[in-house]
Amino acid sequence: MTDGGNVDDWYSIRVWVGNIGRYNEGVLEGAWATLPMRETDLDAFLRDRVGIDGVRYEEYRIDDYERPDWMPRGVIDQHTRVEDLNVLANVLTGLSGGREDAAKAGVWMEEMMPDGRSPLAFANLALQADGIPFLAYSAGSPETLGCSCEEAFALSLMECDGELRETYEGPFGMYLDMEAIGRDRAMDCTLYADGYLDRSVDADADPELYSRGELMCLAGLDDNDDVCAASIVMPDPVEEAGHAR
Repeated sequence: MTDGGNVDDWYSIRVWVGNIGRYNEGVLEGAWATLPMRETDLDAFLRDRVGIDGVRYEEYRIDDYERPDWMPRGVIDQHTRVEDLNVLANVLTGLSGGREDAAKAGVWMEEMMPDGRSPLAFANLALQADGIPFLAYSAGSPETLGCSCEEAFALSLMECDGELRETYEGPFGMYLDMEAIGRDRAMDCTLYADGYLDRSVDADADPELYSRGELMCLAGLDDNDDVCAASIVMPDPVEEAGHAR
């Protein structure tokens, strides 16, 4: 069988899974897996490639992994269940906002969740990404504008700050240090190349909203996923205007 998945997919997660019992016997037994997989394929991988038979060998650990750039530190470690990572990877394939939703979840978890990071918590946040106050610069990205993140933030503020806009467009606008203004006004924000996280706004996202079973339903990993997913009420999207500064 193959590892499953495609390493070129943005949501792919690669882990090397090793058999703890065989390692203790002095034998290195394990293999790389590319998630997501079907649940039956993952069971076969653990049995055939890692040697987990549920009798003599029951335990495994993740000895190596390739962390995607959208995933914050702490979501994967040696003791992470590969089954939970598979749920996460399968959830990501169905996100309405794709990689952007995953990136929002990653930013929030990195900034606001020093503890409790797990694949299932990340999956929950990604499904509720519309409730995370991560906003794009309305004036344009720093790369497009050819300026710093602080200046792009200040230029974006002019949409709701008439006094700043009037001064900027007036005869003395050329003397304004927009980078310094943006730096001062972003005290409650973390600025990134593609947007900013407003830390003064509570995220309308609960990392424990859905249980593991519900996440499996939403990921299509449950045999009765049509029935159970229909009973799960997804949160209403939060309008970005509600997070505007």
